[in-house]
Amino acid sequence: MGTGPPDLIVGFNAGLYAYKSWTHTVLYVLSSKTPAVFTDYNEHSGTECAKLGGATSAATVAPSPFRQPREMPARMLALPSYSNAFEYAFNV
Repeated sequence: MGTGPPDLIVGFNAGLYAYKSWTHTVLYVLSSKTPAVFTDYNEHSGTECAKLGGATSAATVAPSPFRQPREMPARMLALPSYSNAFEYAFNV
């Protein structure tokens, strides 16, 4: 409701790497220099998503202290998956 870029962007279980529809959002976040924090279901996905933000973002991938305590039912993946399991940041 204000003017200019937002102060912070947050995306829970975003899956930035999995969906092409996020491309414009990622480009906006990177060009606006707005700090952004995202979470993802598993470490592999979080790492690949964080790479979209460059080396600095890739270094921020860490387990989230706010992750769901039980595994997500993702049978097609052979990886442990938890809601909000891993977090990473852009422009920090």
